[in-house]
Amino acid sequence: VMLFLAGGADTWNLLVPQEANLYKEYVDVRTDLALAPNELLQISTEGQAHSKFAVHGQFGYLRNLYNAGHAAFVSNIGNLAEPTTMESHRGKSAQRCFGLFSHSDQQNAAQTLKCQEMGTGSRGAGGRVADALATGPHKFMTTSFSLAGAAIWPQGVLTQREIVDQRGSQ
Repeated sequence: VMLFLAGGADTWNLLVPQEANLYKEYVDVRTDLALAPNELLQISTEGQAHSKFAVHGQFGYLRNLYNAGHAAFVSNIGNLAEPTTMESHRGKSAQRCFGLFSHSDQQNAAQTLKCQEMGTGSRGAGGRVADALATGPHKFMTTSFSLAGAAIWPQGVLTQREIVDQRGSQ
């Protein structure tokens, strides 16, 4: 099951660094969008360079899940076509994702898992997995659904997505 939340999330205000120099950098960059300390719920972590963070004050439930060990934060992630260093990125010697700083292009890349290709011609990763299962040695019977209209993820080359909405399957 793949749950893809296609909206935007201001993750820089969901998980906020709290150590002095990082919080100052956050405030400098976020300017009027930065959250004040009294708008944040403190958390801590181990095993990484920085251990003090805070969660947006409206996400007390998420903080409780984190503190109980039932939720985790994975930050600073994104699409890469290949392992890339800052030097190879700036020097353009590494293969780069198309529209690297474009939200809509990165949404497509997340659903196709082919960020180096423009658009959605490669079809969705879920649909391509269904294609491979259906045409592989065991010839599995597969079906791929979308609950969000013409989503890219479930569309394969051979596997056609079924759109399920309030009217049923289409």
